[in-house]
Amino acid sequence: MNRLQKCFLLNLLFILSITAFNIKEALFGNSKTQDIKQHNTFGAPETTSKSNRPDMPCKDYICKDTEACVSSPVECPCRLTMNKKCMIGDWYTCIRGDLSCSELDKA
Repeated sequence: MNRLQKCFLLNLLFILSITAFNIKEALFGNSKTQDIKQHNTFGAPETTSKSNRPDMPCKDYICKDTEACVSSPVECPCRLTMNKKCMIGDWYTCIRGDLSCSELDKA
């Protein structure tokens, strides 16, 4: 077998193994079963959606990390109580409690 044939066979085996074992689903989960699309983009506001949790009575928004019921996503508390919430424009980020929000501007 020449080099081109070996390369072709290796690529074919790789593609077959991905489809046979569904590596994407094993690594990243099955996105077809999730009702909410999750985009983890730093600094981008999450879209506001009504509660989709019948076990948690909330008329507005349930925070993903804390499961707190708030009127909009920007009002979600930080996941850890020792963290501090700092506003950045119309959004926020959570930082360690020993840091100050003014240090974010320097970074």
